[in-house]
Amino acid sequence: MQNRKAFLTAVQQPAASLDTVQCALLFSQALNPGLDVQKHTDILNSIAKDAENSCIDSAEALLSFVHGKHHFRGNPDEYYQIENSLLDSVLEKRQGIPISLALIYLTVGNSTNLSVYGISFPGHFLIGVRLPPESTPEAKTLHEAGTAQADPSSDKLIDPFTARIVSRSQCFKLLDQLYQGQVRHDENYFAPAGNDTILLRLIENVKAIYLKQGSADKALTCLDYQLLVSPQDANLLHQQQQLLEHIQKQGGDSSVMH
Repeated sequence: MQNRKAFLTAVQQPAASLDTVQCALLFSQALNPGLDVQKHTDILNSIAKDAENSCIDSAEALLSFVHGKHHFRGNPDEYYQIENSLLDSVLEKRQGIPISLALIYLTVGNSTNLSVYGISFPGHFLIGVRLPPESTPEAKTLHEAGTAQADPSSDKLIDPFTARIVSRSQCFKLLDQLYQGQVRHDENYFAPAGNDTILLRLIENVKAIYLKQGSADKALTCLDYQLLVSPQDANLLHQQQQLLEHIQKQGGDSSVMH
């Protein structure tokens, strides 16, 4: 109950100031009550402190630091293991899925002078790195004249899972592979994701795995925490109602779904 209260307090912050790392670790603790949130917070803070003392001034440098120096990488062999979606496990094993790894990149980037943001691209979370306005001679001239404007299409894109810089065309190619060409290409997919959106998607991945495993009780916990983030979400409320009805039909046994 104390964990739920702490999570609720954390998510009641405005989306822009919501601490996704703290919330992600509290969510992990909800699933694993013995988890030491402070211990894992300290691990990430130590990495961020190292970043402050390093020269991280580009997307390439960010990749080199997170993947090269600290060895965070995707785990393709066990992609759907719950641990790959839980930040505490990612910090310990240095492996995860795109969105859990993205929290590392965002934390490191935000501890430097880089402008980084999460991108809730369909099927594969990405990191955006906004280049400074004076990064090219042409842009520097505009910046000095006070007429420079941010051009999102020129931002660098990082795939945290494969630890490489990718182009928009490569992202759309991946989209076609993931959805057999059934999802249209839309530049809006590259828009910065709010912290609440990132947190909801992180929990959504865990919930989907539990549902596939037939663990209704764990899936219900995920829904509960999603609704703490977005209490008026009609789709989440509908899912919760359906899951509760299923559990009732099973005679109150929430451990198995058929």
